[in-house]
Amino acid sequence: MRYYPKPPPQIDMFCPFELYLCTVKTHKNKVNMSRKESIFRQRYIIDRLRGNSATFDEIKTHLENRLPSDIQHLNFSRRTFSRDINDIDSLYGIEIKCSKATEESPSCYYIKNEYREENAERLIEAFYEIDALNLSQELSNYMYFENRSSGQNEHLYTILKAIKNRKFIKFDYQEFWEEEPNSIYAAPYALREFKRRWYVFVNIEEDDYIERFALDRLSNLHVTKKKFELPEDFDIKKHYEHCFGIMRPEDNPEPDDDPKPEKIVLSFNPEQGKYIKTLPLHKSQKILIDNEQELRIELEIFITYDFFMEILSHGEDVRVLEPDSLKNKLKTTYENLLKLYE
Repeated sequence: MRYYPKPPPQIDMFCPFELYLCTVKTHKNKVNMSRKESIFRQRYIIDRLRGNSATFDEIKTHLENRLPSDIQHLNFSRRTFSRDINDIDSLYGIEIKCSKATEESPSCYYIKNEYREENAERLIEAFYEIDALNLSQELSNYMYFENRSSGQNEHLYTILKAIKNRKFIKFDYQEFWEEEPNSIYAAPYALREFKRRWYVFVNIEEDDYIERFALDRLSNLHVTKKKFELPEDFDIKKHYEHCFGIMRPEDNPEPDDDPKPEKIVLSFNPEQGKYIKTLPLHKSQKILIDNEQELRIELEIFITYDFFMEILSHGEDVRVLEPDSLKNKLKTTYENLLKLYE
């Protein structure tokens, strides 16, 4: 498939991910201490001001009580705080202001606006994960982590640098159905996360088209010196606006010539409906009915293979009401499943 999505409006949003990735490295790796300090300090400043306004001294005391022991000794001055305020605004979309002092009260800092951009929210989530992982060193008997594919974080950092610097990358990629890995040389355009797995979208120079690769199946990754130009119309969010996950309509076994998003109406039983309300299937999800009998929702998306598998995973907890094509496909699939057990 040939398309040229548009660059993210704020390419600087790659920078906070670099900070985040520096902190997730274990103590066996060399960590940039000043970056680590900045991340923790800025997050605790946000936490303190979300609770209530505070003076500089109150914020400083809060940091002394909360910062990890390995960075508590680092100095926190008004100049550093001023820098943090600017970084918090640009990285997290949170604007901090200072009120004027009066005879009754000193000047206080407070959060004026929170822009709540998607990337900023993901950074905040990442911080809390890092914070929990630090604590887990002391509570390892009480935390059981999900297995994750190794190498994703390392590749993520390298590819982000390549995207930011517009450099071609080379890597070996192992497909599940092939015995030997393929050598890939391409321009990295963007990254996307789906179900805790990262994918890189690249332009294969020889064929001039966009393709995706899972980071956990990459090896021998190298950033070259050759530079590329990112097309002005590159917009990965728009390209996946009506997709459930990582697949597009053209990835289906029998793709349509002119695919369009479809209206999907699903009815979940009340128990499963509680999960669907807290973790929507797609951003287009609308609640049509919510009572003791069912949760009925409407989606506007492409019917892709990964979405179809998601519906199958809910089993008897969901019933497809629209469209008929999806209902018929499910019926055929269940009939074939029954034949396996005859």
